[in-house]
Amino acid sequence: MSLSLPATVKYVGFMKVEKTSYLKIPFDWLFSIYVFFLVAVIVRYLWILSHLLRGKDPEAPTRPRSAPACESHQPLLALRHGASSPSPCSGCRSGTP
Repeated sequence: MSLSLPATVKYVGFMKVEKTSYLKIPFDWLFSIYVFFLVAVIVRYLWILSHLLRGKDPEAPTRPRSAPACESHQPLLALRHGASSPSPCSGCRSGTP
């Protein structure tokens, strides 16, 4: 994919001579979104490759550092749907529900 990036940029630049028939928008504006998409895909696959080279699973779910680690700290939305009140947590640092 990264090999096609220079050719894609050249093609999008070439399309500035053409315009849409009704709105008169240059085609290079319309096709430029593909260049951004291509760069994003290349960056994503480079990120996946870097994780694989370090021995990490790039698709493994990650938990934010501030997220609670126990079930008693579920969002209050669960309480609105008829769930029982959470019990005090014995495994967390705070010990509060």
